[in-house]
This record gives sequence, structure tokens and C-alpha cells, in this order.
Amino acid sequence: MLSSARTGGLIKYGLPGTRMDNVKQYTVDAIEEGMVRLLLRDDERVSLVMSVDALPPGVREGDIVDAVIRDGQVRSASINRQAIGDARARVNDLLNRLRQRR
Repeated sequence: MLSSARTGGLIKYGLPGTRMDNVKQYTVDAIEEGMVRLLLRDDERVSLVMSVDALPPGVREGDIVDAVIRDGQVRSASINRQAIGDARARVNDLLNRLRQRR
């Protein structure tokens, strides 16, 4: 059975006793008909498709998720609110620079 715990800005969701080594970051690329496509942030050519139920409740497209996935199963997952905020800030900075060039 999956368990969840809230710590700071992260929502952790995983199997009890899961070690948080081998954690990788994924971007939630799409959610359709109960399925989610994750892109590995280090190499977005790598994608995984699975049930959205394997991720923390409330996950949305564009979210960044820290997850341990072994043998095709999500062992633990957390929505990384800090990484999401950092990514949005970088995008806004780039947009502002582009607007200033006009």
C-alpha cells in the first residue's frame, strides 16, 4: 500500500521504507485519460508512461517530480515545488529579455 507524507514544500508519496537514493527528476509532460507521460529531465528523449495514480494526488502537467522508479513501479515520488518555481522564474526571465530586445 502506498503512503504519503508532507515535508516542507514537498509532497512525498511512496512505499513505506523506500530509500531516496536513485532519485531522478521528471517533468510531467502530459496527462490524458488517467495516464501520465514523464520526461527524464537529464535526457528528455527518455519518457515513461504510467497510471497517474502512481504519482502524488494533484500532480499537473508541467510539474517537476522527484521519483524512484524501479522495475516499472514508482517506489517513491514527490512534487518538487522548489524546482517548479525555479523553472518558472527562468522562463519569465527569458521572456522578459526577449521583450526588451524589441
